[in-house]
Amino acid sequence: MFICVDTSIFEMKKNTLFASCILTFSTPILRGQNLVVNPSFEIPADSNRLIQPGEFSLTRAKGWTTPSRAQASLYSSIPTMATVNRSMSKWKFTAKEGNNVVGVSTYGMMPLNEKQELREYAQGTLTRPLTVGKKYFVSYYVHFHCEGTNNLGMAFSTRPLSTDSVYRLPLKPLINCDVVINYTPTSGWQQIRDSFVAREPFTNFIMGNFLTNKETKIQANQFHYHKAYLDEIMIEEAQEVKVIASRTFDLVADHVSSNINNSTNVNNSSSTSSVNSTTNNSPATASAVKGDVLVLDKVSFEFNASSLETISSTQLDKLVVFLQRNPNMKILVKGHTSSEGSDDYNMKLSESRAQSVVNYVTSKNINADRLSFKGMGETQPVATNETEEGRQKNRRVEFEITE
Repeated sequence: MFICVDTSIFEMKKNTLFASCILTFSTPILRGQNLVVNPSFEIPADSNRLIQPGEFSLTRAKGWTTPSRAQASLYSSIPTMATVNRSMSKWKFTAKEGNNVVGVSTYGMMPLNEKQELREYAQGTLTRPLTVGKKYFVSYYVHFHCEGTNNLGMAFSTRPLSTDSVYRLPLKPLINCDVVINYTPTSGWQQIRDSFVAREPFTNFIMGNFLTNKETKIQANQFHYHKAYLDEIMIEEAQEVKVIASRTFDLVADHVSSNINNSTNVNNSSSTSSVNSTTNNSPATASAVKGDVLVLDKVSFEFNASSLETISSTQLDKLVVFLQRNPNMKILVKGHTSSEGSDDYNMKLSESRAQSVVNYVTSKNINADRLSFKGMGETQPVATNETEEGRQKNRRVEFEITE
């Protein structure tokens, strides 16, 4: 057999797949504590026997077993250190978290018998049974060795499973990614995210390909080697959160000019933060006090970027006038995103967008000491993320009056 040898170290990138395996929300929710025992395979099952660099049975990792006779392997290596696989060909890998990963074969068959579909599975343990009817988030990182496939999924059970079979397990996965996860020397780790509602008090989960060879798409079959390496497995209970009661109003009456420039000066005879309506270039009638969170609902950005679109200037110029008329007021600008994208990416994007708003306002001669900014990412949704309308509402900028 021709052996695929990878002589490069995988880069640790947080690329995220989005298709049927996208993380979705049905209500405003946050994530809880990870319920997976030993999610990165770092803790040895035997506290007196450390996991050494090399290839071993998955049972050497605490909380992990193999549900079938086809043994999933625990690969352990100090980062950048070469290990030896079962074919004695040297290859290098870098774990996503820590030093260890698990490898499972996701496609294959016995010679001359396509009905005997070979599979390997990894069986994990939960710290407590899942609550029936509760929603849970799932995420895990994967990269393939040689050639990728789709149908990398997760099935659940109320007890540990064990069989002498080396073939595909007849289980129906609750989580399944039908996108082909291609192997390339530079693709690094890719994150799969999804969610489900527990139908039973599950205590264990099994990872691998539960679908037939005919239902499975493969990147190629040049090497006849489709092994997925898994790391950083997470299962978290969804936590309901209180939606922030944001409100919108015109910061300045519509007839006030939005042509603000660096020389604009607006006299203000009051040091209070209240806003009173008049008939001549005055703020609209609305009471704004410390602690109020107000939505800038007409501020938009270029796709997947923090650059402000031109249309945003109208409302931001009203914010400038609002601050000029209330010279003692200080605000915190908050950026929010929908759930599309990884957690880290969304947090950074929301912070960059909030900073763009602050930069615009300070460019109009508003003292920078009066403004601060913070990225909230996807942590405070005001609507469902399961529809485009809801996601659009969650992609927003707010400002909170802090003084």
